[in-house]
Amino acid sequence: RRQTGQTVQRWIIERRMAAARSLLLETNQVVEQIAAQVGYHHVVHFFRQFR
Repeated sequence: RRQTGQTVQRWIIERRMAAARSLLLETNQVVEQIAAQVGYHHVVHFFRQFR
């Protein structure tokens, strides 16, 4: 936390969302595929985090 200013959990979420943003912009994959690819087993949870 001292190095990033965030909790480990928040840091992981931020990394996943950054990867998802890139995939959404750069690929033609559907959201469900991207959610699974960045580590979300449930699309609804991915949507809530992505907001």
